[in-house]
Amino acid sequence: MTVGQKVKSRYNRGMYKPSRELIIPAVVIFIFLLCSCIGVEMQVELNKDNSGRITLDYSVMRALIHLGTIDEERPFYTIPISREDFDRVVAAIDGLDLRSFKMEEDSAEVHVSAKIDFDSVDALSELFQSTGPGAIEITSSDERTVYRHQIFSGNHVELDPDSKKMIETFFKDYHIQYTLSTPLSVVATSHGEFSDKTATAVFNVADVTIATDPVVWEVSW
Repeated sequence: MTVGQKVKSRYNRGMYKPSRELIIPAVVIFIFLLCSCIGVEMQVELNKDNSGRITLDYSVMRALIHLGTIDEERPFYTIPISREDFDRVVAAIDGLDLRSFKMEEDSAEVHVSAKIDFDSVDALSELFQSTGPGAIEITSSDERTVYRHQIFSGNHVELDPDSKKMIETFFKDYHIQYTLSTPLSVVATSHGEFSDKTATAVFNVADVTIATDPVVWEVSW
């Protein structure tokens, strides 16, 4: 298995339902949405017209799926787990098309793999709206094109020592592996490595989650 072993829609509130919605309080949304006990691998294939496909592979601990509602007075978000969940996510965002879905279960985890076509970067960005409006943007100039993804909006304040210690302890071995395939050869990236038309970055979940400032990945071609 790869480093990724150890992602717009708010659904109805309530306890665990057959569609297996995973409901999480906003105070820990990033930890749980992209990482906490979830290993994430993302691959974005981008065409010249900014359409493309995103492939998501992640594993969710079975215990988390059964947590249900934690606090009715706070905002809630869900991670798509079942085919029905993905159908609703895609139906809620213009410009998305679910091309394939696969779910496998074992005694400890649920493994999810999905391929979603998008007809614009705006549509792709809406999948990640929890990290802020315009999470993914593409800007072009005469010299180059830049793909910018705000992976985490930042905590804006320094976390207290106890919180940092907890995050570092529980999530130090978890990573987000992110691969971007571009229309032309990559010339620069703010994080990770690149070769020809592909850039890959691996983000440590603990480092991202305790960040005060936004965590952004930029790839230029």
